[in-house]
Amino acid sequence: MTDLRFSVTQDELSQASRGDQRLRDFLAELADRRIPVELFVTVNAMSYVEHDVSKAESFGLDVRTVHLPPLVRGAEDDGDVELNTHLKESQMVYEHDDDGNVERVRNLAPELTTVHPPRFPAAESADLEARRERLVRTLAASRDHRRAERRYRGPVALENVCPRGPFDYLLTTPEDVTALRATADRLGRRDALAFTCDLGHARDPFELLDAVESPASVHLHGTLPASATDELGSVCETFGVESSDALAVEESVGEYHHLPPTVGAPSLGRVADALDARDIDCPVVVELRSAFETAEAVARISDAVREGGAC
Repeated sequence: MTDLRFSVTQDELSQASRGDQRLRDFLAELADRRIPVELFVTVNAMSYVEHDVSKAESFGLDVRTVHLPPLVRGAEDDGDVELNTHLKESQMVYEHDDDGNVERVRNLAPELTTVHPPRFPAAESADLEARRERLVRTLAASRDHRRAERRYRGPVALENVCPRGPFDYLLTTPEDVTALRATADRLGRRDALAFTCDLGHARDPFELLDAVESPASVHLHGTLPASATDELGSVCETFGVESSDALAVEESVGEYHHLPPTVGAPSLGRVADALDARDIDCPVVVELRSAFETAEAVARISDAVREGGAC
């Protein structure tokens, strides 16, 4: 049985705390329906996670999972240092005891942390297998560190990405999943690999699900081709978005992403059938453009997802 969640960014929590009524209503609807959230963390705001968790709690929200910034050095020899630092900053805070000593204590215990693998310029002559090996070693070293420290919670999952700009990636296709698994098996570290499947970013979402087999989580959002201007206008009207001008096209694929999952592709019915047929049991996280983050959208989407059997 999957578990419905919504993604909420640090910036959205801050705007709501400063009085943005649309976002306050959006968060209130999530709280009223007892829908947990995934906290989306940006690289320049890692040090504010403690305050963001407090803000989420003040709105009655339960932060169950975390989406960290993309790994930059994940395919480098010291990649585990970057990953461990991000995990530490997202889960731990400094506190002073009565004697003035400083110690780390847990601020957040997520069930899962999702992260994008690194990207690199496509013009570079890249040994992809060497980069895959370093990425698996990064994940393995981080896992070993977390187990030894016994302070951190939840596994780390790699999420497939939508290719952007003149870059190459290590995780966009089912073949990339297979290659990473083969590398992990060769190193004897299959235990270090877990995957978050973003169905909206995948070229063939159901082939990706088959390759991953048992995802740690699924990210869900609707997509429309850039040419579908009439349908996009109808979606905006339905969800009370005044203008589609703020909805940027993913140029590399010529599509609008992070639309409500009730529209476009992949269809909600096919997603529900695919999750059920594969007996997938993991969180399903709805990711939306900020313009669609309204109380009405939460009601429409959560009702449709549950009525459709996706959660």
